[in-house]
Formats: sequence, structure tokens, C-alpha cells
Amino acid sequence: MTDLDEDEERRPDHVVAPQVSRAADDHAADAEDDAREGARRADPAATAVAVEPETEGEATAAGAEGDDTEGEADTEGEGGDEAGERRLFRAVLALTLLPLAVAAVVLFVSVRPGYLPTADHALIELQVRDVGHHEVLNGLYSREDWSHPGPMFCYLAAPVYRLFGSTPVAINLVALIVNGVAVAGMAFIARRLGGRGPMLATLVASALLMRTLGAEFIRDPWNVYVTVLPFGLMIFLTWAMLCRETWALPAGVVVTTFLAQTHVGFVLLATPLLLVGTIGLVVSAIRAGPGPDRPRLLRPGLLAVGLLALLWSPVVYDARVNWREDNLGNLLRYFREAKAGVHSLADGWGVVAGQFALPPEWATNSLGQAFTGEDKHMYTHPLPLLLAVLVLAAVVLWRAAPAGRRLVVALVVALSLGILAVARTIGPAFYYRLRWVWIPPAVAFVVVGWAAWILVDRRWPERGARRMTAAAVVALVALATVNAVTAVTTQTTAEADGEVVARLLPPLLDDLAGRHGTVVIADAFGTGSWYSRGIVLELERRGMDVEVPPVEIEPYSPHRVYRGSPLAGVYVVTRDGYIPHLMDDPNMRLVAQWSSVTQAELEQAARNAEELDAELDAGLIDSETYVNESPGGDLYDNDRATYYAVAIFEVLEPDLSVPEP
Repeated sequence: MTDLDEDEERRPDHVVAPQVSRAADDHAADAEDDAREGARRADPAATAVAVEPETEGEATAAGAEGDDTEGEADTEGEGGDEAGERRLFRAVLALTLLPLAVAAVVLFVSVRPGYLPTADHALIELQVRDVGHHEVLNGLYSREDWSHPGPMFCYLAAPVYRLFGSTPVAINLVALIVNGVAVAGMAFIARRLGGRGPMLATLVASALLMRTLGAEFIRDPWNVYVTVLPFGLMIFLTWAMLCRETWALPAGVVVTTFLAQTHVGFVLLATPLLLVGTIGLVVSAIRAGPGPDRPRLLRPGLLAVGLLALLWSPVVYDARVNWREDNLGNLLRYFREAKAGVHSLADGWGVVAGQFALPPEWATNSLGQAFTGEDKHMYTHPLPLLLAVLVLAAVVLWRAAPAGRRLVVALVVALSLGILAVARTIGPAFYYRLRWVWIPPAVAFVVVGWAAWILVDRRWPERGARRMTAAAVVALVALATVNAVTAVTTQTTAEADGEVVARLLPPLLDDLAGRHGTVVIADAFGTGSWYSRGIVLELERRGMDVEVPPVEIEPYSPHRVYRGSPLAGVYVVTRDGYIPHLMDDPNMRLVAQWSSVTQAELEQAARNAEELDAELDAGLIDSETYVNESPGGDLYDNDRATYYAVAIFEVLEPDLSVPEP
């Protein structure tokens, strides 16, 4: 049994979900909180919840000073005994996570037989395959000469991948596990620190988020997606640290490391949150004075330091051994130079505050992409009406619950960091990379839901909590049903791209039959990389000696770069409008081709494009209309695959320098 489980068992029934109230003097209440917290740490058997005794004590203190508040919790109004609370928590958590379990079944029953990863998904699996066989010191390749900071996701995924027979969908299963842990962690922290109200609000917010993000997103191991829900967990862990929960420090180190190593953007988002929580723990220990609080922080602190050293050791090793061309140095240089330019704080405000406009994107639908692919809120700056609701709810929590104040602090820090992170984005702030901006408004929903719980329970102490519980359960049942159905019915772009690779592989394998030596797969200066990476993976999975040209060393690993061994053949992958260029090259021989469009459709699109060009040149349409009405876009509508045509050519006289199409 863990310490947390022991805390659950020791928790007295009368502090299950205390009735919170206003303090007559906030400063005096905080001082009393600190004194009481020191006593609690000295006698952990007294209670297992750091904040719940505070809120109960604050209600008592306020009542002693003449404030007209309720005092101790009405446990019946909050739902009865602790055993009943645990049963409710397990039931609603299972209900929220049910769609993830359904998605896991779908992966292995429906998706697994024909799924072949492509693009970054193929690179992720190649990295996971390397664990235990080759050095894996960096994260997924990003751009130019650098990858994301560290390989933590690969090391987490490798055991699951091998356990399930190295099947590609095992990595998708890891994404489901990561997201499930994030949701469960947030719900656990909300219940531990606030009781039933914020716990239910957290689960409803999580279910809404999963509905809006979609089934494909939730099971996608891409580093842009698999970090979104864990970012929410990091905000909750910061809240826990501000509430003197020392166990949250090492947990925060693990989550921060996962976020920062998996996607570099979270270095600026997650690391300061960890720092704020750590400072909160240290300040609390100092304010408490000599006593049990300081030694209590020692073991979690040492564990946190040890975890930092362990989890960042691959990055440190890379910087130490490859110091002239290490990934960290290249990454730092890229961000220091920022050649593509950065954005302004006004842009950051537009993106973050835009999530508080009506309707709220995170709870409804993805509406924020401009025709440039960036987040349109940078330019439109919609009125964030829901911020006013958040401010009112924050006032209620600030007056009613010490734990609520600290959640508000963690949320304000996260919102501020979000503005700064967008402002420091180099180059276009693409919408698909900014789904994490939905997390702060989801946390704000918890703040508003908790405040509403307090007000309703005060107004109707006999039935308010029961009715709000019933409403939350009904919402969770509806959302779980929707999310489970979409988990079964969603047809993904990744699967369609895998079908393209499956169509291209047989002719390629036939062409290689009877040949001996190394197979080199190139991608025509990036035009075919989306599918060439999947082909490299599938040839390697079949035990073939497959490598890539030296210019491709950054996306792949050094051991996959061609070093001059005897060749079985050199092949080039390209797509769409680049195919005719290679068709005309006498040094290229077509080996395999897939297309979702007919020649007649291509010719019609070319004629329509000429007409549209003429209208643009004559000033009859603007550039946005030109992009939106481009006939080339219609060519992609015949199939869910990312591109409408893909081809593989053999280089007849290879010198490993692929001609530019």
C-alpha cells in the first residue's frame, strides 16, 4: 500500500468534503493554516488531507469571529461516509476513462491488422525499436539540425511495445495510457484537495476535452498531441505543491521532464510551474519554522533531485560526449538566433484570451484555424467574456477555500506562461501545435464549477450537493457514450496513410526480390518524407538492411545512414505534383505508384488553377480567397490520406545525390 493509499484509509469521515466558508481575516486564516499544517505533519494519523482540514478549520475560525457561516462539513450533504465517496470516485473515474478502454480494444481488434505508421509516427516507432539496441539520446526530430530535448517517451513506450510483440498500435496504446494517467491524476488531486465538487468538475472538463480533441487525437502518440492532457496534470501538481503536498514534488519532476523532453515548447510552459510549486513548498516549510515540516520535505526533495539526474542523463551524456554537435547545443542556437522571428505579447494574449470567448473552443469545436494555418485569435482578438465569469468564481474561491486560492494561483501562472510561450514561438504559430491552450480554460471550468458547488451547497444545504452530483453524473454518462462511440467509428488519416504504404510495398518488394546488399530509401529533398519514413520502417521490420542518404542523418539515427556498403538499390519516394518531374528524368524508373485521383481530374484542376491565377493577377480576388478556392485542394478530398498521389522510383545510376524535382 502506498503512502497515498494509507492517507485515504486514515482519513476521518468528517473531513470527506468539508463545507467551506469565508474567513473574517485572510491573513489570520493563512497563519492558522500554517500552524495547523505543521501539527498535521507532526501527526499524520490525525488526517490525510492537507487542505480539507484547513477549510474546516477556517470555517470554525470564521464562525468564532462572528461570520455567519456553517462551520463543520455536513457530510450527508456532501454525499455521506468516506467509503461512499471512494465508491463514487471510482465509478465516475471509470466512466470517464471508459472511452480510452474502448479505444484500446479498437486498436488491437480493428486497426492493428493493417496499420503501417508513416511520417513522424514512423520515426517514433523507429526510435522505440532502437531502445536497448542503439543509443537513444534525443527526442523526435523537429527541424533543421535539432530534435526535441529528450527520449523519455521512447523509454516509456519501449516496454509496452515489446510486451505486445512490437506491433505499431502498441505505441498508440502508450498514448492512451499517458492520457488516462493524466485524467486520473487530475481527478485524484482535485478530490484530495477539494472534495467531490472540484473532482466532478475536473472529470466533466476532461470528458469535454476528450470529446473536442477527438478519438484520433487521444490515441495519437505524436509529441504535439500526447503532451496536451499531461500539461493539465502539471497544473494540478503545481496546485498540490502550493497546498504543501510534498509527494507532488517528485511527481512534478517526472511530468515536467516528460513534457519538456517530448516537446520543446513545454520547457517554457512546464518548467516554471515546477519552479513555482517547489518555491511554494520551500516557503511553507520556512514559514512553519522548526518542526516536522522541514524533514518532511527532505525525502521528496532528494527523490526529486535523483529523478532529475536519472531522467536527464541521456541529454547530459549527449551534451558531454558530442559537445561539438550535440542536440541541446543545436536547439539552444536555434532559439537564440530565432531567424524566423517571434511573436508579440499581444499575439500571445489573443491566442490565450481567445479561448475564453463564446463559444469556448475547448468544450465545443475546433474553430480557431486561419487560412494561413495559424491560430486566428492572434489577429481577431475576440472579446473574452468568459474571463469575467472566471474572475467572479475566483473571488468566491479566494474567500471560501484556501485550496481554492492556490488553484487560482496555479491557473494564473499557467495563463501567463501561455501568453509568453506563444509570444516566443519562432515562425508561424500553427494552430495544430497550440492545442495545449485549451488546458487553462478547462482548469478555469474547474474553478467555476467548484465556486458554483460552494454557492449552491450554501443556498440548499440539504439537497444542493446531491442534485449537482446527479447532474455531473448524467453529463459524464452522456460524454462517455459519445466518446466511446467516436472511438469505435473514427476513421483516421494515419490509417489511410498506412494503407498507401501497404499498396506501395508489394511492388517494391517484388523489385527487390533476388537482390543482395543495402537498400537506400531517399525522399527527393523532403517531397516524399511523409511516406518514405514508413517504407524505411516496414523494410526494417522485415529484416532487410535499409538505410538512408547521409543528408537524412538528422531525422533518423546515425546507424541508419548509408556508409558505403554494397547496394541492392537506391529508391526515391515523392508525391503529388512532384511525380511528373521524376517521370521525365531518364535516370528514374517507376517502381510503384498510388493515386486517389484520375488523370481527367488532374487536368481539370490544372485548367481551374489557370483561371484562378488570372483572377488573382487581375485583382478580382484576394489572396485568402485564392487559397480557399484553390482547385488543387479538391484533389485531396477523394481519400483520407494526406496526399493524393505517391510514387517510388529506382535511381538507375545512383550516386546517393537525389536530383531536385
